[in-house]
Amino acid sequence: MFRRLAVIVVLAILGGCGSPYINLPGVEGDMASHDVNDINVRKVEAKALAYLLTRQPPTGQYAVALPPGSLTSTYNQVLAAVPAGGDRVTDADATIPVYRVAQVQVRGLSGQVDIIRPVGDGQREELYSVFLETDIDGWYAAGGKLWHVPVDQALALARFEQPKPDKESEPAPAQPAESPTTPEPAPQSK
Repeated sequence: MFRRLAVIVVLAILGGCGSPYINLPGVEGDMASHDVNDINVRKVEAKALAYLLTRQPPTGQYAVALPPGSLTSTYNQVLAAVPAGGDRVTDADATIPVYRVAQVQVRGLSGQVDIIRPVGDGQREELYSVFLETDIDGWYAAGGKLWHVPVDQALALARFEQPKPDKESEPAPAQPAESPTTPEPAPQSK
């Protein structure tokens, strides 16, 4: 608690507006940064990938794909933080597992990195979100979530700011299904 308060005080002293607000990919009309090579993006990507890859390590060689436009220096910083065996994606990587950073959101002292990871034989993928926080020691992973829905749907659900649907496209409210009432089983005596 004290560490978090100290970070807030330091940010307030330094102008507060230095707190990062990042969306990758960008959302049209937002005021967030969309710089894939921002120092905060590099740090949260590195921490998120290290968190996922140390808890559920791939067997053997694997590749990492960062958002389009990531520089070699960004790859170098991120790959230095992940377990051994990781490399940058190349055309030859079709035969090894690829962990793709799909979305990054940073909101001041917290963040989220959504990573598409291969499952089993690599024929299927799933989304894993890593939740991050920062304190005086820097960024750290605070937890994660495996999405049990198709990747495209999970990516939409994982966004912090989802666009509101038009009135015409809103689904009708779901009606509760009527369930037949079944009597509870009588207690068994011993």
